[in-house]
Amino acid sequence: MRRLPLACLMLIVARSVFAQEPAPTAPTEAAGVATTAPPVEPAHQPFVRIRAGADGAPAIFAPGVSYGANFSGRIGVQLKHMWGLYADVGGGFGFGGSISANAGGGGVSINVADYWRLSVMAEADIGRYFFVALGPGVCGCTWGNVQQIASSQGGEQAAYVAAGYFPELTARVGVGFGKTRHHFTVALENMVAFGKMTSISQNASANGAQQEVRIGNLAVGVAPAIMFGWDMR
Repeated sequence: MRRLPLACLMLIVARSVFAQEPAPTAPTEAAGVATTAPPVEPAHQPFVRIRAGADGAPAIFAPGVSYGANFSGRIGVQLKHMWGLYADVGGGFGFGGSISANAGGGGVSINVADYWRLSVMAEADIGRYFFVALGPGVCGCTWGNVQQIASSQGGEQAAYVAAGYFPELTARVGVGFGKTRHHFTVALENMVAFGKMTSISQNASANGAQQEVRIGNLAVGVAPAIMFGWDMR
């Protein structure tokens, strides 16, 4: 028998090895095991939504500090979670005064305030909880003071009043509590009204009497308050 060369024998063995089919790959997932569900997309948020709210609190009014209450309600639109535009209707009232007495005489001072306002407010919502709002409007305002002073030297009476429809500016800075559209809120609010004042003063003493009337002087009224309320945004 004729022997094959060693090189030919090695070539035949190598070809037989490489000609074998590769073993089937094992499945990556066992049968019966559920695959992970695809992530659920968040619900679509409309660009524009209706918003509304209301708040109120004890408040003060100056000048001639008056103590009372303040309230407001609003309705408008919310643009996504960032911006709000709404009409804000509010009002308030107050009463204050003082009494003084000493050996030389005494005096009485009475302060009153009563107002309503209509503002157009723009609001920026910073994150989910903080907000800042500002807007102009018109105020139907009345505030004033009456005082009487008497002493051994004579007496003095004075009164001033600002009444009418005045331009005003309202600002509100606050924080909301809640993870849905409905929030309880705490805010620092201030209204500044720019009006006209009429003042009358007169005094009498041993040297005679004097009276003075002034009409149209600028009068600035402010109504700061810490407001507690609710908002749907």
